[in-house]
Amino acid sequence: MPLIIEARLERGVPVTGRHVGVYLSLSKKYLSEPYNLSPPRSYDVEGEIMDIKKVWGELEKEELKLKEIIGVRINFSLSVAVIGTYDFLYISERSWPILRDYGVLPEDYVLRVKLLRIKMDGEVLEIYPKRDVIVR
Repeated sequence: MPLIIEARLERGVPVTGRHVGVYLSLSKKYLSEPYNLSPPRSYDVEGEIMDIKKVWGELEKEELKLKEIIGVRINFSLSVAVIGTYDFLYISERSWPILRDYGVLPEDYVLRVKLLRIKMDGEVLEIYPKRDVIVR
């Protein structure tokens, strides 16, 4: 029972050794606030790709190959901002090739992912283990 989000891939600033600067954003009320995650730390989050769409229009013939990565596990580095109302899920350096090699680039695609677990202080917590929480 995960947190399911759907958001456009955005472009940010990479942090060597952690993430490539490509991220999804979501309201703090769904992740950092209920799990009491404090800024400016970052946390490792495990997820799974559920769907990939274009920002505008339908997937074209060649893009249908993107369906091959549905169900693939992906890792994020969650950045909790000091100010503002959004959390930023940066795609880890380890997971980036999964998207990059299929040409899933920021600002062109929307990802639907389920966020399964978060690692904090050496502990692994299931995210919303009692029911699916869906954010659109």
